[in-house]
Amino acid sequence: MHALAFLLGSRALDLAYSSNAGRPPREEGLGPIASPETAAAWRRWRNGGAATDVERRIEVAHGPSTVKAHPG
Repeated sequence: MHALAFLLGSRALDLAYSSNAGRPPREEGLGPIASPETAAAWRRWRNGGAATDVERRIEVAHGPSTVKAHPG
């Protein structure tokens, strides 16, 4: 049975590869996600510190846990 499955699978792969041989590969690449002006605006916003002020602060709350010890 394994040999039959192998032969059928290899035949199916051969047919799949031969049917796609006629298609030319796509040569066009992906375009830019944002225009240069938009990308520059995002960089200015990022470097301005608006997003990093909150991210740099680490707070640890001490005390009893509010999560149940037996989840289920």
